[in-house]
Amino acid sequence: MSTSQMILVLSANRFLTQSEIAFLKASPEIVLFNFYGRIYYKLNNNAPSKSKED
Repeated sequence: MSTSQMILVLSANRFLTQSEIAFLKASPEIVLFNFYGRIYYKLNNNAPSKSKED
């Protein structure tokens, strides 16, 4: 999934599917965390940056 696709998924006004949540949990660019029983996300600023060749 590209960064633009991740942004579309995360900015959608809907609940994420289990497969989307599993993908985002495995993604080094996104950090998911629980807060009062809800799942929130943030960008991982420590993730290695990808070059255009990757």
